[in-house]
Amino acid sequence: MINSKSNRSNTGFKGITLRKRAGRNDKFQTQVCVALREGNPKYIHVGNFDTLEEALIGREQFIRNLF
Repeated sequence: MINSKSNRSNTGFKGITLRKRAGRNDKFQTQVCVALREGNPKYIHVGNFDTLEEALIGREQFIRNLF
């Protein structure tokens, strides 16, 4: 599975955003959106990672374990 590009994300990858934190190291926040039958999406927080590569791997592994 390859993570798709997103125009709305500040990293360019779907589900991964860079959280800039004053006075501390920046982190990449990762989440997955799951569509429910009622039509309301549910966002699941996967984790915070130090590098973009770790965030990509972590999100991909989470999706594989979810399904």
